[in-house]
Amino acid sequence: MDMLGTVPGRQLGSFNWAPSLAPVPPLPTYGGKACHGLIPEEFFQFLYPKTSVPGPSVLRTGLSLYFLLKEIHVITPDTISAVSTIGGLTVLWPGKVTYRKRLHRVYKEAKNRLDCHISVQNTVRRKEQEHMARWVEKHVVPSIWAQQEKGRLPSALQF
Repeated sequence: MDMLGTVPGRQLGSFNWAPSLAPVPPLPTYGGKACHGLIPEEFFQFLYPKTSVPGPSVLRTGLSLYFLLKEIHVITPDTISAVSTIGGLTVLWPGKVTYRKRLHRVYKEAKNRLDCHISVQNTVRRKEQEHMARWVEKHVVPSIWAQQEKGRLPSALQF
């Protein structure tokens, strides 16, 4: 300690009373690979022997359930709208794309078959109406005409 009360090797403002003599490893130039944007790859390498390939999914599901069950995050209508917005922006995995294409194809086929049934029913109904109109014209109208003629003839002779 000198006359000013400072210790040799100590910088003013620092709380280290003695200089550190331990070697400091150099900082990496580039950061390590991160999965899902912020979790280091080494963490998933640690999980791989325990969870195999679905490690990230297990972690995501586990953390989500933890947050929900401990009521750290409460689901509100705002949460549901945010999740649906984010879900609409995410890229679909190839299996889901194939599933949606097949589902759309099944929908179109079912719709075409129902449209065909409706078309057949409309055609049958139209043909039945046309047949009924022809039958009425062929059988009923002549009999009405004959009855009218029978009624007119005596009334015309009475004058």
